[in-house]
Amino acid sequence: MNIFGKTEIINLTPNLPKENYNYIELYADKTPTLKSVSFKFVEQEKMSTKDTNTIQLYQDQLYRRDYNKLDEYILSAVNYWNDFFSKQQYPPPNLLDPNLVKAIIYRESTLGYDKRNNGKIDVMQVWDENNPAKLALLGKTPESEFIDSNTTEFIHNIYPPDMVVDVSTPKESIFWGVRWLYHKAQSLPDLIKPYRREWKTWEGAIRGYNANPLIVEAYIKEVFSVYEKGIDDEGNILWEK
Repeated sequence: MNIFGKTEIINLTPNLPKENYNYIELYADKTPTLKSVSFKFVEQEKMSTKDTNTIQLYQDQLYRRDYNKLDEYILSAVNYWNDFFSKQQYPPPNLLDPNLVKAIIYRESTLGYDKRNNGKIDVMQVWDENNPAKLALLGKTPESEFIDSNTTEFIHNIYPPDMVVDVSTPKESIFWGVRWLYHKAQSLPDLIKPYRREWKTWEGAIRGYNANPLIVEAYIKEVFSVYEKGIDDEGNILWEK
């Protein structure tokens, strides 16, 4: 587009519904010269329809502990954040599976039975003073996220005004741990408008969730062994197909 002798390129990235007819109208004043118009149609990846309302029951054959006592909190947190992000522009192509979160909590705190687990409260290990999750969620470090094509915002400015960020119960640890996992699942390829959010795989998100290079590969291996096979790294069978 030629404006006052200067050529400008304008890229528009509308998020249009597939089911209806869509119209694009261009308005301009002061008679610029429109040199060319091109359209690229990309079908948005379909969102996973995996059931996120069921969760695998675990058994503890050694100590007879209740490994399912946190299931209600896991389902509640996962469904809340799945719904939150699925309604936004550029939603995740695959919703988070609560069974994957349960496997993470098993690895982080043995579902709250690990004695080192801060009094069995912080079951997703997000609230340590030096943890980047806590600092970002409280707004002490500038972690940006996509809002829409024209807006990015720090993560702590996105929550509803009545939402208090705190971890004093296992339920809160799971709620904010899932939120941090969703943060780690996102990326902004650049900071040039129009912004576009890209999504990593959930394995990639977990890699960011535990970014310790010394243990991250073993961490991911155990999480997915529990998630996909029901077996932890000591060979304990938590569930069977």
